[in-house]
Amino acid sequence: GPFNYQIKNGLSYEPEDYVELVEAVSKVIEDEDENAKIVGGAHLLGGTKDDGWMEGLFSAGIGNYIDAFSIHVYTHGKAPEDEMADECYERVEKIMDNYGYDGQIWITETGYSTATTSNNSTEEQQASYAIRTKVLWDNYLKENGRKGEFFWYDLRNDGTTSSNREHNFGILEFN
Repeated sequence: GPFNYQIKNGLSYEPEDYVELVEAVSKVIEDEDENAKIVGGAHLLGGTKDDGWMEGLFSAGIGNYIDAFSIHVYTHGKAPEDEMADECYERVEKIMDNYGYDGQIWITETGYSTATTSNNSTEEQQASYAIRTKVLWDNYLKENGRKGEFFWYDLRNDGTTSSNREHNFGILEFN
């Protein structure tokens, strides 16, 4: 069956600890299914310029144990061209290149909340940004000779409270 491990906020851990976990888990997964894709990292881009976590993961050798490095891209209501495309992807590419990582890179989370609070999008912006984000991503992959995947967060709203950011990432209503 599927294996999912999450390190909860508040625990103290270092990139080396995460890589140690990925190494151990990747061996178990590969023993069970040699065709399984090992995806790790979940580095947050957009709104932050701190790439210390990603740098630490690659320094600790994560590239030896994964088939794809994952990133989460959130721009909190800003257009994808304004916040992420060139600069964020260039930062990621530079780190991967510095460590000789030639594997895949996946956006495993990206999306725009339509909550009624600040730093969110209208439904029209969300639709437009979704398409533009995917086009920018495909262009990045092509320009850098990389393969990757793209996962939208979220298909359906998680709740009905219009002011709750997490309730309103869906492209479909809750009901």
